[in-house]
Amino acid sequence: MRKRNRRVEIYFSDEEYEELMEKVTASKLSREQFCRMVLSGAKIKEAPTAEFYKLITEMRRVGVHLNQVLKKANAGGFLDAPMIRESIEELHATQRMLYKTFQNKVPRKKKAKTEDTLEEEDT
Repeated sequence: MRKRNRRVEIYFSDEEYEELMEKVTASKLSREQFCRMVLSGAKIKEAPTAEFYKLITEMRRVGVHLNQVLKKANAGGFLDAPMIRESIEELHATQRMLYKTFQNKVPRKKKAKTEDTLEEEDT
């Protein structure tokens, strides 16, 4: 027997339906999952892009490499300057890639007034 056995039909205008489907597509959830999450009060966010996972992998690789360099330097009591320079340049290249990838994708919104800022305005 089904856990969910109540069916609900809802009619939308074309605009409402398009907005719903855009949000469902961006979240990478099924329409039903999306509606259940909204109903439960969850904040739905866009699913990360494939680029995001690629960048995370790259950052991990650079971090592991730096960790290996520092372990080697600590164990031997010396620093390998060329190896450190190479690691730092890889880190900078990854930072530039992150910036280029996400600089135009982050929406710039006005800051919402929080309880703290509302209290400051009242005083």
